[in-house]
Amino acid sequence: MKGLVLAGGSGTRLRPFTHSQPKHLLPVGGKAIIDYGIEALAAAGIREMGVVVGVETDRPLREHLADGSRFGLHLHYIFQPEPRGLAHAVLCAEEFLAEEPFFLFLGDNLLQDPLGDMVREYLREGKGAVIALKDVPNPSDYGVAELDASGKVVRLLEKPARPPSSLAVVGAYVFGPEIVDACREVRTSPRGELEITDAIQVLIDGGRPVLPHRLRGWWKDAGNPEHLLEANQCVLDDLQGESRGKAMDCELTGEVLIGEGARLERCTVQGPVVVGEGARAEHSRLGPYVSLGANSCVLSCAVWKSILMEEAQVEGLGDLSHSILGRRAKASAKVPQGKLSLLLGDDSQVCLD
Repeated sequence: MKGLVLAGGSGTRLRPFTHSQPKHLLPVGGKAIIDYGIEALAAAGIREMGVVVGVETDRPLREHLADGSRFGLHLHYIFQPEPRGLAHAVLCAEEFLAEEPFFLFLGDNLLQDPLGDMVREYLREGKGAVIALKDVPNPSDYGVAELDASGKVVRLLEKPARPPSSLAVVGAYVFGPEIVDACREVRTSPRGELEITDAIQVLIDGGRPVLPHRLRGWWKDAGNPEHLLEANQCVLDDLQGESRGKAMDCELTGEVLIGEGARLERCTVQGPVVVGEGARAEHSRLGPYVSLGANSCVLSCAVWKSILMEEAQVEGLGDLSHSILGRRAKASAKVPQGKLSLLLGDDSQVCLD
Protein backbone atom coordinates (compact mmCIF):
# COMPACT_ATOMS: atom_id res chain seq x y z
CA MET A 1 0.00 0.00 0.00
CA LYS A 2 1.22 3.49 -0.87
CA GLY A 3 0.75 6.71 1.04
CA LEU A 4 -0.39 10.06 -0.29
CA VAL A 5 0.09 13.15 1.89
CA LEU A 6 -1.59 16.36 0.77
CA ALA A 7 0.48 19.46 1.50
CA GLY A 8 -0.37 21.99 -1.18
CA GLY A 9 -2.48 24.46 0.83
CA SER A 10 -1.23 27.96 1.61
CA GLY A 11 -2.62 28.16 5.16
CA THR A 12 -4.10 31.66 5.01
CA ARG A 13 -5.81 31.25 8.40
CA LEU A 14 -2.37 30.85 9.99
CA ARG A 15 -1.08 34.23 8.92
CA PRO A 16 1.37 35.81 9.78
CA PHE A 17 3.33 32.58 10.25
CA THR A 18 2.53 31.19 6.81
CA HIS A 19 3.68 34.31 5.00
CA SER A 20 7.18 32.86 5.23
CA GLN A 21 6.76 29.08 5.58
CA PRO A 22 4.12 26.41 4.82
CA LYS A 23 1.67 25.58 7.59
CA HIS A 24 2.83 21.96 7.38
CA LEU A 25 6.26 23.01 8.68
CA LEU A 26 5.00 24.96 11.70
CA PRO A 27 6.21 23.29 14.90
CA VAL A 28 4.12 21.58 17.57
CA GLY A 29 5.79 19.69 20.37
CA GLY A 30 9.19 20.44 18.87
CA LYS A 31 8.53 18.95 15.40
CA ALA A 32 6.97 20.07 12.14
CA ILE A 33 3.28 19.21 11.82
CA ILE A 34 3.80 17.12 8.68
CA ASP A 35 6.44 14.96 10.40
CA TYR A 36 3.80 13.44 12.68
CA GLY A 37 1.64 12.24 9.79
CA ILE A 38 4.56 10.81 7.84
CA GLU A 39 5.88 9.02 10.92
CA ALA A 40 2.41 7.59 11.60
CA LEU A 41 2.15 6.27 8.03
CA ALA A 42 5.62 4.76 8.27
CA ALA A 43 4.62 3.08 11.55
CA ALA A 44 1.61 1.59 9.70
CA GLY A 45 4.01 -0.16 7.33
CA ILE A 46 3.93 2.23 4.36
CA ARG A 47 7.30 2.50 2.64
CA GLU A 48 6.51 4.49 -0.51
CA MET A 49 4.76 7.81 -0.25
CA GLY A 50 3.77 10.69 -2.48
CA VAL A 51 3.63 14.25 -1.17
CA VAL A 52 1.35 16.59 -3.12
CA VAL A 53 2.87 20.07 -3.08
CA GLY A 54 1.78 23.43 -4.47
CA VAL A 55 3.44 26.60 -5.68
CA GLU A 56 4.12 27.90 -2.16
CA THR A 57 4.98 24.59 -0.50
CA ASP A 58 7.07 22.80 -3.13
CA ARG A 59 10.58 23.99 -2.35
CA PRO A 60 10.30 24.26 1.49
CA LEU A 61 8.84 20.74 1.80
CA ARG A 62 11.45 19.23 -0.50
CA GLU A 63 14.18 20.84 1.59
CA HIS A 64 12.66 19.65 4.88
CA LEU A 65 11.60 16.12 3.95
CA ALA A 66 14.27 15.33 1.32
CA ASP A 67 14.02 11.74 0.06
CA GLY A 68 12.23 10.47 3.18
CA SER A 69 15.05 8.19 4.28
CA ARG A 70 15.10 9.61 7.82
CA PHE A 71 11.51 8.34 8.15
CA GLY A 72 12.42 4.91 6.79
CA LEU A 73 10.57 5.36 3.49
CA HIS A 74 10.92 6.77 -0.02
CA LEU A 75 9.20 10.02 -0.96
CA HIS A 76 7.96 11.19 -4.34
CA TYR A 77 6.84 14.78 -4.95
CA ILE A 78 3.70 15.48 -6.98
CA PHE A 79 2.95 19.02 -8.10
CA GLN A 80 -0.59 20.40 -7.91
CA PRO A 81 -0.52 23.63 -9.94
CA GLU A 82 -3.52 25.19 -8.21
CA PRO A 83 -5.57 24.33 -5.09
CA ARG A 84 -8.64 22.77 -6.69
CA GLY A 85 -9.59 20.36 -3.93
CA LEU A 86 -8.66 16.97 -2.50
CA ALA A 87 -10.17 14.98 -5.36
CA HIS A 88 -8.13 17.07 -7.80
CA ALA A 89 -4.98 16.27 -5.77
CA VAL A 90 -5.75 12.55 -6.15
CA LEU A 91 -6.04 12.99 -9.92
CA CYS A 92 -2.68 14.79 -9.96
CA ALA A 93 -1.18 11.72 -8.26
CA GLU A 94 -2.74 9.15 -10.61
CA GLU A 95 0.55 8.14 -12.25
CA PHE A 96 2.24 7.68 -8.86
CA LEU A 97 -0.67 5.64 -7.46
CA ALA A 98 -0.52 3.24 -10.43
CA GLU A 99 -3.87 1.58 -9.62
CA GLU A 100 -2.74 0.48 -6.14
CA PRO A 101 -4.59 1.00 -2.85
CA PHE A 102 -3.31 3.97 -0.85
CA PHE A 103 -3.63 5.84 2.42
CA LEU A 104 -4.64 9.47 1.90
CA PHE A 105 -3.63 11.79 4.75
CA LEU A 106 -3.98 15.54 5.09
CA GLY A 107 -0.59 16.96 5.99
CA ASP A 108 -1.94 19.55 8.45
CA ASN A 109 -3.85 17.02 10.56
CA LEU A 110 -2.63 15.35 13.74
CA LEU A 111 -4.12 12.14 15.15
CA GLN A 112 -3.37 10.37 18.40
CA ASP A 113 -4.57 6.97 17.16
CA PRO A 114 -2.18 4.72 15.22
CA LEU A 115 -3.05 4.39 11.53
CA GLY A 116 -2.31 0.69 11.18
CA ASP A 117 -5.83 -0.29 12.26
CA MET A 118 -7.30 1.51 9.24
CA VAL A 119 -4.89 -0.31 6.91
CA ARG A 120 -5.86 -3.67 8.39
CA GLU A 121 -9.58 -2.89 8.11
CA TYR A 122 -9.21 -2.09 4.43
CA LEU A 123 -7.13 -5.20 3.73
CA ARG A 124 -9.80 -7.39 5.36
CA GLU A 125 -12.46 -5.91 3.06
CA GLY A 126 -10.19 -5.66 0.01
CA LYS A 127 -12.21 -2.97 -1.79
CA GLY A 128 -14.05 0.30 -1.33
CA ALA A 129 -12.71 2.60 1.38
CA VAL A 130 -12.15 3.14 5.09
CA ILE A 131 -12.62 6.68 6.38
CA ALA A 132 -11.69 8.08 9.79
CA LEU A 133 -14.53 9.64 11.80
CA LYS A 134 -14.56 11.47 15.10
CA ASP A 135 -17.44 12.28 17.45
CA VAL A 136 -17.54 16.07 17.79
CA PRO A 137 -19.88 18.44 19.67
CA ASN A 138 -20.27 20.76 16.66
CA PRO A 139 -20.76 18.52 13.59
CA SER A 140 -22.25 21.35 11.52
CA ASP A 141 -18.74 22.78 11.22
CA TYR A 142 -17.46 19.69 9.37
CA GLY A 143 -18.21 17.12 6.76
CA VAL A 144 -20.52 14.61 8.46
CA ALA A 145 -21.08 10.89 7.87
CA GLU A 146 -24.44 9.14 8.05
CA LEU A 147 -24.33 5.40 8.83
CA ASP A 148 -26.89 2.69 8.11
CA ALA A 149 -28.05 0.00 10.53
CA SER A 150 -25.13 -2.26 9.56
CA GLY A 151 -22.60 0.46 10.38
CA LYS A 152 -21.54 1.32 6.82
CA VAL A 153 -21.37 4.88 5.55
CA VAL A 154 -24.36 5.70 3.31
CA ARG A 155 -24.06 9.46 2.93
CA LEU A 156 -21.60 12.30 3.43
CA LEU A 157 -22.79 15.87 3.95
CA GLU A 158 -20.64 19.00 3.95
CA LYS A 159 -21.38 21.26 6.96
CA PRO A 160 -25.10 20.38 7.16
CA ALA A 161 -27.48 22.65 9.05
CA ARG A 162 -29.14 19.52 10.50
CA PRO A 163 -26.40 16.90 10.81
CA PRO A 164 -27.61 13.27 10.74
CA SER A 165 -24.90 12.27 13.22
CA SER A 166 -22.10 13.71 15.33
CA LEU A 167 -19.42 11.94 13.25
CA ALA A 168 -17.07 14.39 11.56
CA VAL A 169 -14.98 13.25 8.60
CA VAL A 170 -11.30 13.40 9.56
CA GLY A 171 -8.39 13.85 7.13
CA ALA A 172 -7.40 10.17 6.98
CA TYR A 173 -8.72 7.70 4.38
CA VAL A 174 -7.75 4.34 2.88
CA PHE A 175 -8.85 3.92 -0.74
CA GLY A 176 -8.82 1.30 -3.42
CA PRO A 177 -7.80 2.32 -6.95
CA GLU A 178 -11.46 2.85 -7.95
CA ILE A 179 -11.45 6.19 -6.12
CA VAL A 180 -9.50 7.69 -9.05
CA ASP A 181 -12.36 7.03 -11.46
CA ALA A 182 -14.76 8.37 -8.85
CA CYS A 183 -12.74 11.59 -8.66
CA ARG A 184 -13.13 11.98 -12.41
CA GLU A 185 -16.91 11.96 -12.02
CA VAL A 186 -16.94 14.76 -9.48
CA ARG A 187 -18.16 18.17 -10.51
CA THR A 188 -16.88 21.45 -9.09
CA SER A 189 -18.52 22.31 -5.77
CA PRO A 190 -19.84 25.75 -4.76
CA ARG A 191 -16.42 26.29 -3.14
CA GLY A 192 -14.82 25.93 -6.57
CA GLU A 193 -13.16 22.63 -5.70
CA LEU A 194 -13.38 18.93 -6.53
CA GLU A 195 -14.40 17.49 -3.17
CA ILE A 196 -13.16 14.12 -1.94
CA THR A 197 -16.47 13.70 -0.05
CA ASP A 198 -18.28 13.83 -3.40
CA ALA A 199 -15.94 11.17 -4.79
CA ILE A 200 -16.61 8.95 -1.77
CA GLN A 201 -20.34 9.41 -2.36
CA VAL A 202 -19.79 8.14 -5.92
CA LEU A 203 -18.31 4.95 -4.41
CA ILE A 204 -21.27 4.58 -2.06
CA ASP A 205 -23.83 5.14 -4.81
CA GLY A 206 -22.01 2.58 -6.95
CA GLY A 207 -22.36 -0.10 -4.27
CA ARG A 208 -18.78 0.01 -2.98
CA PRO A 209 -18.45 -0.52 0.78
CA VAL A 210 -17.25 2.53 2.69
CA LEU A 211 -16.39 1.57 6.26
CA PRO A 212 -16.19 3.99 9.18
CA HIS A 213 -13.20 3.99 11.51
CA ARG A 214 -14.08 5.81 14.72
CA LEU A 215 -11.11 7.49 16.35
CA ARG A 216 -10.70 7.01 20.08
CA GLY A 217 -7.98 9.58 20.72
CA TRP A 218 -7.73 13.26 19.91
CA TRP A 219 -7.74 14.79 16.45
CA LYS A 220 -6.48 18.26 15.58
CA ASP A 221 -6.65 20.16 12.33
CA ALA A 222 -4.05 22.87 12.90
CA GLY A 223 -5.87 25.45 10.81
CA ASN A 224 -5.46 28.63 12.87
CA PRO A 225 -3.24 29.90 15.74
CA GLU A 226 -5.67 28.73 18.44
CA HIS A 227 -5.77 25.23 16.97
CA LEU A 228 -1.97 25.24 16.64
CA LEU A 229 -1.63 25.87 20.37
CA GLU A 230 -4.23 23.17 21.10
CA ALA A 231 -2.28 20.72 18.94
CA ASN A 232 0.92 21.61 20.79
CA GLN A 233 -0.81 20.85 24.08
CA CYS A 234 -2.15 17.49 22.85
CA VAL A 235 1.24 16.41 21.52
CA LEU A 236 3.03 17.47 24.71
CA ASP A 237 0.62 15.42 26.82
CA ASP A 238 2.33 12.35 25.32
CA LEU A 239 5.86 13.69 25.86
CA GLN A 240 8.60 11.43 27.21
CA GLY A 241 11.13 13.51 29.13
CA GLU A 242 14.88 13.32 28.48
CA SER A 243 17.84 15.60 29.13
CA ARG A 244 20.67 15.95 26.63
CA GLY A 245 21.48 19.53 27.63
CA LYS A 246 22.23 21.23 30.94
CA ALA A 247 19.93 22.38 33.76
CA MET A 248 21.75 24.29 36.52
CA ASP A 249 20.09 25.45 39.74
CA CYS A 250 16.71 24.52 38.25
CA GLU A 251 13.55 22.92 39.61
CA LEU A 252 12.06 20.51 37.08
CA THR A 253 8.74 18.71 37.50
CA GLY A 254 6.78 16.62 35.00
CA GLU A 255 8.02 15.58 31.58
CA VAL A 256 10.77 17.86 30.29
CA LEU A 257 12.76 17.22 27.10
CA ILE A 258 16.00 19.20 26.94
CA GLY A 259 17.75 19.06 23.58
CA GLU A 260 21.42 18.75 22.73
CA GLY A 261 23.35 21.89 23.68
CA ALA A 262 20.38 23.51 25.44
CA ARG A 263 21.04 25.36 28.69
CA LEU A 264 18.66 26.16 31.56
CA GLU A 265 19.91 28.25 34.47
CA ARG A 266 17.98 29.23 37.61
CA CYS A 267 14.64 28.25 36.09
CA THR A 268 11.48 26.61 37.33
CA VAL A 269 10.11 24.22 34.72
CA GLN A 270 6.71 22.55 34.97
CA GLY A 271 6.31 19.95 32.25
CA PRO A 272 5.35 19.04 29.72
CA VAL A 273 7.97 21.26 28.13
CA VAL A 274 10.25 20.82 25.11
CA VAL A 275 13.50 22.79 25.01
CA GLY A 276 15.02 22.58 21.53
CA GLU A 277 18.66 22.10 20.62
CA GLY A 278 20.84 25.04 21.61
CA ALA A 279 17.97 26.88 23.32
CA ARG A 280 18.65 28.94 26.45
CA ALA A 281 16.52 30.04 29.41
CA GLU A 282 17.65 31.98 32.46
CA HIS A 283 15.86 33.33 35.55
CA SER A 284 12.54 32.16 34.08
CA ARG A 285 9.52 29.98 34.67
CA LEU A 286 8.59 27.64 31.84
CA GLY A 287 5.45 25.58 31.42
CA PRO A 288 3.24 23.88 31.35
CA TYR A 289 2.82 23.27 27.60
CA VAL A 290 5.78 25.17 26.19
CA SER A 291 7.78 24.33 23.06
CA LEU A 292 11.04 26.23 22.65
CA GLY A 293 12.57 25.93 19.18
CA ALA A 294 16.24 25.42 18.42
CA ASN A 295 18.49 28.28 19.59
CA SER A 296 15.58 30.23 21.08
CA CYS A 297 16.09 32.28 24.22
CA VAL A 298 13.95 33.12 27.29
CA LEU A 299 15.30 35.62 29.83
CA SER A 300 13.49 36.76 32.98
CA CYS A 301 10.02 35.67 31.84
CA ALA A 302 7.23 33.32 32.78
CA VAL A 303 6.15 31.45 29.64
CA TRP A 304 3.33 28.90 29.47
CA LYS A 305 1.01 27.38 26.86
CA SER A 306 3.15 28.89 24.10
CA ILE A 307 5.32 28.09 21.09
CA LEU A 308 8.60 29.86 20.41
CA MET A 309 10.04 28.88 17.05
CA GLU A 310 13.74 28.65 16.27
CA GLU A 311 15.89 31.60 17.32
CA ALA A 312 12.92 33.45 18.85
CA GLN A 313 13.81 35.59 21.88
CA VAL A 314 11.79 36.97 24.80
CA GLU A 315 13.13 39.04 27.67
CA GLY A 316 11.58 40.75 30.68
CA LEU A 317 7.97 40.38 29.57
CA GLY A 318 6.45 39.20 32.82
CA ASP A 319 3.77 36.56 32.22
CA LEU A 320 3.57 35.37 28.56
CA SER A 321 0.90 32.81 27.68
CA HIS A 322 -1.15 31.52 24.74
CA SER A 323 1.49 32.99 22.43
CA ILE A 324 3.28 32.03 19.23
CA LEU A 325 6.53 33.66 18.17
CA GLY A 326 7.85 32.95 14.69
CA ARG A 327 11.43 32.28 13.68
CA ARG A 328 13.87 34.94 14.89
CA ALA A 329 11.02 37.02 16.38
CA LYS A 330 12.01 39.17 19.37
CA ALA A 331 9.89 40.59 22.18
CA SER A 332 11.24 42.49 25.17
CA ALA A 333 10.17 44.94 27.85
CA LYS A 334 12.06 47.44 29.99
CA VAL A 335 9.50 46.95 32.75
CA PRO A 336 7.61 43.64 33.30
CA GLN A 337 4.22 43.94 31.61
CA GLY A 338 2.06 41.51 33.60
CA LYS A 339 -0.02 39.14 31.49
CA LEU A 340 0.62 39.14 27.75
CA SER A 341 -0.44 37.12 24.72
CA LEU A 342 1.48 37.66 21.46
CA LEU A 343 1.34 36.42 17.89
CA LEU A 344 4.53 37.52 16.10
CA GLY A 345 5.53 36.39 12.62
CA ASP A 346 9.04 35.54 11.52
CA ASP A 347 11.64 38.32 12.07
CA SER A 348 9.17 40.55 13.94
CA GLN A 349 10.42 42.75 16.78
CA VAL A 350 8.41 44.26 19.66
CA CYS A 351 9.80 46.32 22.52
CA LEU A 352 7.41 47.39 25.28
CA ASP A 353 8.31 50.38 27.47
